[in-house]
Amino acid sequence: MVFELYVWVVYCGSTRLGQPIIKQVVILVQYDVTVIGGGVVGASVAMGLARKGLQTVVLDEGDMAYRASRGNFGLVWVQSKGAGCPDYAEWTRCSAALWPHFAQQLQDEVGIDVAYRQSGGLDLCFSEQELAASATKIAALNSHAPSAGLYSQLDRNSLQEMIGPLGSSVVGAGYSPLDGDVNPLKLLQAMHAALQRYGGDYQANCRVANIERRGDEFVINIPHSRITSHKIVLAAGLGNISLGAYLGLDVPIRPLRGQILVSERMPTFLSMPTSIVRQTEDGTVLMGDSKEDVGFDDGTDMQVASAIAQRGIMAFPQLAATRIIRCWGALRIMTRDGLPLYANPSDEPGVYILNGHSAVTLAAVHSKQVPDWIAGATKPPQIAAFGLEQRHVC
Repeated sequence: MVFELYVWVVYCGSTRLGQPIIKQVVILVQYDVTVIGGGVVGASVAMGLARKGLQTVVLDEGDMAYRASRGNFGLVWVQSKGAGCPDYAEWTRCSAALWPHFAQQLQDEVGIDVAYRQSGGLDLCFSEQELAASATKIAALNSHAPSAGLYSQLDRNSLQEMIGPLGSSVVGAGYSPLDGDVNPLKLLQAMHAALQRYGGDYQANCRVANIERRGDEFVINIPHSRITSHKIVLAAGLGNISLGAYLGLDVPIRPLRGQILVSERMPTFLSMPTSIVRQTEDGTVLMGDSKEDVGFDDGTDMQVASAIAQRGIMAFPQLAATRIIRCWGALRIMTRDGLPLYANPSDEPGVYILNGHSAVTLAAVHSKQVPDWIAGATKPPQIAAFGLEQRHVC
């Protein structure tokens, strides 16, 4: 780890015996880039910056934060992304295509298997109305897909041939071979380990108290020290609202709660993830996909949890006989138009704001193309219009 360290002693006079009175010791540490936020977005970008040789630090607030990265479903998912926005669809497909190499690289570098599977994925439909909506979405995605076969719709018979018995309410599903899943906790662990392997610094339980611009540098005040850097990346999820305010920036995001139920271990019955149920590598089953507009409440609601369980049982009746062992709520980070935010405000050079609700899916491309942009390359064309000054018109 390479960085410059300065210690400033605030001297406040001396005692009658000539002993100095020291009021405060301020440690000033200088980096090339400061990344605020240690979740999947911050860790993936910081890891890429450190790989490029930039002196990088990650400031992670700790368990006071909302921790979206530790409460998500773990999907690498393309079929619901960008149906009305070709650039977002392409950006998502680009990341999915990078994921096999990304997962293998993490295992080779730090020895952590993130349990990634590119097995394909299913968006289950329980009514003719849902099936029709799925068909419309798939047609839109196929209209700007680079090749055939990336998105398709399966009827009930084809679906059962693919994954086996289903509940009687399932009438079909959307399908993409690019979809898959991963263990999000192992992913986060692996990226933090890779960050530090490449010389990056990670500071836990580090709440940012203020950010100031001083000339062409930023001063970030944290407990017991100050960080300075020429560039700063705001990747703290919903925390970007208050971080942006320190710099006079309005970050237009809001929370949307999702709840997840976790079952006891079961014999393997599901060979690929669905949008509402997936079975992990150790046999537990995750059920979720609620969308609750409840502000910053990341708790749980038993009525919603019951509805999640019932929908899971409708898809796979064998779930009725299993026990639920955990349930939690987590807050998605949503922009006003549902598209991600990649901003480098013209009136605040050196500031990069990253927000979105697909951190796991986009981790592969965030670790490669976004660090190039932050280091000085042209902004990737797929995300060129996802800034603050203008939003993509689809």
